[in-house]
Amino acid sequence: MSTSTYFSLPQYELMLEAGIFDGEHLPRVELIRGEIRDMNPIGVPHAMMVNELNDWSTRVLPPEAVWISVQNPIRIPSSQSAPQPDVAWIERKAYPDGHPLPENVLLLIEVGDSTLASDCGEKAQLYAEAGIEDYWVVAVEQHEIHIFRKPTADGYQSKSVVRGDEELRPLAFDDAVMKPSQLFQVK
Repeated sequence: MSTSTYFSLPQYELMLEAGIFDGEHLPRVELIRGEIRDMNPIGVPHAMMVNELNDWSTRVLPPEAVWISVQNPIRIPSSQSAPQPDVAWIERKAYPDGHPLPENVLLLIEVGDSTLASDCGEKAQLYAEAGIEDYWVVAVEQHEIHIFRKPTADGYQSKSVVRGDEELRPLAFDDAVMKPSQLFQVK
């Protein structure tokens, strides 16, 4: 018999503050719908893609307008979740009650290698329910970017895939242009 224990977001945050998950030999975790889940180790292709996305974000954004948050939590109280997206553009302001909320997210990007199915499935549903307007999944092996927009409680109503030299523009900064070919060029 298997038993699952679910935690509220405040309980999870108290565990983090107490250092329950600290230490070099402990797994990376995130809270998804009340479950504390192990996160996959970060491999080289994943890490390099996050670096490329961070570099692109730094180049295209006005520095005073947005924080570029890399692998840091966002709080989704409505679903008892604290996912750690690979890259998030966050409104630049103080967050006295903790990490940013969905309404503070301008763009959220996950890098999908071994997690592609989850990023385009369960995570997309979670982010849509939270009302995150602009969600991208960079599919490392496929050399494409999945775009999710128009969130509803039932999921994203707009889903598309961009490849090669097709241009992609974040909703919050229309003059910031991304082409998948920029990310996947051989160096």
